[in-house]
Amino acid sequence: MKKLFLDLFKDTGHPGDKILEIKPCPTRLRIYREMGLQPWGMDNDVRNIQHLQSIFPDIDLRCGNLTSLPYQSEEKFQIITFFNVLNEMMIPEAKSFLLNIGALLSEEGSIVFSMLEQNYRPPWWDSGTEIENGRLVLEGEFTGEIYGLYEDEDIYRLMLEFVNIENFKTEVGTLWKARKF
Repeated sequence: MKKLFLDLFKDTGHPGDKILEIKPCPTRLRIYREMGLQPWGMDNDVRNIQHLQSIFPDIDLRCGNLTSLPYQSEEKFQIITFFNVLNEMMIPEAKSFLLNIGALLSEEGSIVFSMLEQNYRPPWWDSGTEIENGRLVLEGEFTGEIYGLYEDEDIYRLMLEFVNIENFKTEVGTLWKARKF
């Protein structure tokens, strides 16, 4: 079962990092069926997340984001997950999300980002946070660039290039180099 689960991950080319592909290509549908997961769809995201949590209690699921997975004593995965959350996610305001982005940087400095439309701010963001001209601005300081690619009519796939984010409430000491996908 763990082998099937790990097969759902795609190497990002970054050492230790993998992406969970929630939207499976046809060759992955068999794995989904064998694991009891529903084929990808916004209505099934929460159901699938809860199902994965019940199968693997050592996975910490926080609103669709996965943290490091200590599957073997010597092996740990830093995992980035992407979920389209325009309709069914755990937060009612998720309809205003473009995409929920989780960037988990292991226990050295873990941070979970949710990129939102400019008109919505989650309560844990400082009031100075703005998205201006394709940049994430926190308290007037540049903290990252947003890369947008059209997937559907109004769905952007966004990535951040993290630089030292000192003003954010969570300390992050790791430089995260984002890639377009």
